[in-house]
Amino acid sequence: SGALDRVDTLQQQHWTLLYFRGIALERTERWAEAEADFKKALELQPEQPYVMNYLAYSWVEQEIHLDQAQEMLRRAVELRP
Repeated sequence: SGALDRVDTLQQQHWTLLYFRGIALERTERWAEAEADFKKALELQPEQPYVMNYLAYSWVEQEIHLDQAQEMLRRAVELRP
């Protein structure tokens, strides 16, 4: 969060900050915030397989958005087998 606070305008390369914060938030059971970070990371880098993989598997574990998760996992594997 501190690193993101230092960014005036989010740009494509900042996806990593959102991704790693999203992981930290997810692991501390702050899912709504984590999901928002993963989605924002994908807005910055729509074809980022690591983000797609983490978000999709999180959805599967929670048994939500299963169709979208399956589609996202397929695309992530295509990009990074």
